[in-house]
Amino acid sequence: MTINIIIDTDPGIDDAVALMLALKSPEINVVGITTVAGNVPVDRATENVLKILRYLGITDIPVYQGAYRPIYGELTDTSDVHGSDGLGDVGLEAPKDYKISDKHAVEFLLRASKEYKDLIVVTIGPLTNIALAILLDKKFSERIKHFVSMCGVYGLTKYGVGNITSRAEFNVYTDPIAAKIYFSTPAIKYLIGLDVTQKPSAMLTAKDRVKMRNYGGIGKLIFNMLRRFRGSVPLHDPLTIAYLLDKEVLKFRELYVDVEVSGIYTFGETMADLRQDIPDWLREGFKAYVAYDIDGKKYKEILFTRLIGRRD
Repeated sequence: MTINIIIDTDPGIDDAVALMLALKSPEINVVGITTVAGNVPVDRATENVLKILRYLGITDIPVYQGAYRPIYGELTDTSDVHGSDGLGDVGLEAPKDYKISDKHAVEFLLRASKEYKDLIVVTIGPLTNIALAILLDKKFSERIKHFVSMCGVYGLTKYGVGNITSRAEFNVYTDPIAAKIYFSTPAIKYLIGLDVTQKPSAMLTAKDRVKMRNYGGIGKLIFNMLRRFRGSVPLHDPLTIAYLLDKEVLKFRELYVDVEVSGIYTFGETMADLRQDIPDWLREGFKAYVAYDIDGKKYKEILFTRLIGRRD
């Protein structure tokens, strides 16, 4: 059965791996890729998508550029993590003849939501484009089969600590107002946060990365993109695609979630209402399915078999 998806992204090393995982999986049909400012400015994000498509030899997937800034706030410099170009400075080249659409990403999201009855939207960057689509068309989110998002940290595991502040995850922190608009919709949302992506069994160890390099091809590319890291490295964004490929890789709980948009010390912090034995009407936030456990071995098997053609 074909899985029709749009990927909303801000590449970013782990975004690039997520794109490659989706594009190397025959059961996934990427109907379009939308870009957003986040790890890098939006022009660079779009260029990085094109670099990945060129590397894979793909010429027929439409690419749409989106929001150039958050609804509120400023972009954070992530060059210490992702390199000056966002892809680890590995020297990938963009195609000279791959034309991006002259339509805005939000226009495409709205149109595609009407054309595809079973569309899944995968968000692996700040939620600015999604929030703008929601604000422009109140029925947009209702037309989406469901969303799968790498966003937030919810205090569900001991690994659930922030990666931009002590309690904030980058994608939400970059545009918390967009995240709040997204959370508030009645759409079905599967939220994958740092609670699971930072579990040690799900992280790429130095040994894993050497294996990838030795297999060559995409494995060597991933190794080089991650070469500045020491020890184990979380690959957050590809987990969204891995979940679409194998539902057993994650476990979810239905929770009420929200995001802090104005605190000095808690700006961008996501919260889950974890109180026991109270009625729903007393809970704070908005309903979503939140990942609380991961089969790290299965996740890495998916990465190795789909991207490299070998088992871990």
